[in-house]
Amino acid sequence: MSKVLCILGMHRSGTSIVANLLHESGLHLGKNLLGADFSNTRGHFEDLDILNMHKEVLADQGLAPSGLELNRPPVPPDDFRSRIINISEQRSSYDQWGWKDPRTVLFIDEYLEVFPEMKILLVLRSYRSVLRSLVNRDLARKQLTTSLANLKWKVSGKKQTRLMLREVLPEYRETAKIYYSCLLELLTKAEPDRIQPMILKDYQSTPGLFERLESWGFKLSQVSIGEIADPKYKARSFLTLDKIERNPELELLESKINEILQNRYSPIIA
Repeated sequence: MSKVLCILGMHRSGTSIVANLLHESGLHLGKNLLGADFSNTRGHFEDLDILNMHKEVLADQGLAPSGLELNRPPVPPDDFRSRIINISEQRSSYDQWGWKDPRTVLFIDEYLEVFPEMKILLVLRSYRSVLRSLVNRDLARKQLTTSLANLKWKVSGKKQTRLMLREVLPEYRETAKIYYSCLLELLTKAEPDRIQPMILKDYQSTPGLFERLESWGFKLSQVSIGEIADPKYKARSFLTLDKIERNPELELLESKINEILQNRYSPIIA
């Protein structure tokens, strides 16, 4: 039976760089992967079969296919598990394989049922850092697609920033509540040996990661984050963290997650 690894985490938590790392280490993440863009210059490392399935389910329920700007969690359709099984059967020739798509968080219970031996590498980041990164990405996209000269962008950019904070950030905040609630439930009820939390801070090293994967039976080459980082990439930062106000509900969710991490798990700090 194949070893299966899910790289799990909310959007902008660092799942792409972790997936990139494991892809370079020899883990099969799919034949057709989502390509690179300005915010992930090395690629997203998302299997298009799984990604498109998630997007289709969300769209069918009137939710944003991006998995962002959600006002409620999706309900897995009746055939969802059979579709997962079909995808897994197409990968049965691989001794070890995995996938990464942040939307998986919304359907994680279904995957746990289909893959009772599946392991989860859970990539975590503070909710305020996630929200800031989402808004910064949107602003960077606006800047890249505008035809305005740099001088005019300085004026237009301030207007766009105010607009994002007033209209877009609240939607992302509600989405974060859904994702972090799902993650809290997962950490509460799952067997600790199935999950390895990973908290990204300076993106310099991954102490204990490959030893943990080896203990699960994965046979991978050790690669460092420094080897895969794009030296030319510099994230555009329009917002400082202090612009992201603390939210009581998310503060409580994050506090509960941190408490469980401390009591039940041994996170890898990278």
